[in-house]
Amino acid sequence: MAPAGLWHALLMRSFAHLTAITLALGIPVFACADSAQARRGGRTSFRDKTAGIQIFLPATWKRQMRSAFPGVLVTFRHQTHNARFLLAAKRRRTQQTLRGLAKQNADVLRSRKWQVGKITTTRLGKLVAVEFIATNPSSTQRIRQLYALRQQFAYVMTLITPLALAVKLRTDFLFVQKSARFAR
Repeated sequence: MAPAGLWHALLMRSFAHLTAITLALGIPVFACADSAQARRGGRTSFRDKTAGIQIFLPATWKRQMRSAFPGVLVTFRHQTHNARFLLAAKRRRTQQTLRGLAKQNADVLRSRKWQVGKITTTRLGKLVAVEFIATNPSSTQRIRQLYALRQQFAYVMTLITPLALAVKLRTDFLFVQKSARFAR
């Protein structure tokens, strides 16, 4: 079995169906140990020095215990809604492209009968990024995934929400997208 398929199968069994899809990229990634979280001024922040990224979320998101999955830097759960936000990073290969990474995951979702929207260009902080939206076969959950490349890292941001809250929580995703910062 190819590494992507192996990782995806492992994660699908282990981490509540949707969260596993976040790592459908499936390539082993480096966990980053030097992380910090702080609550300030109505927002939650997370910084990972190794991956060189800092993100900010509204204070309604609470950090979960450190993930055991390689590459997942941080997982947050919304305090009042059944929604999750994940940030993953992995060392990238020189031949990887943004659209290639997004297409790889979109294809995995399509093979599982998800309805996947088109891949569009956006931004993560000052970086050019791509994103797509997908809805599960039973139309009860939606994910929004964003991919960005910077120096030696590929970043994946994922928002997993009940379909009914997808529009409402999109604002939080956009907040993270616009406020992301990168180490020099």
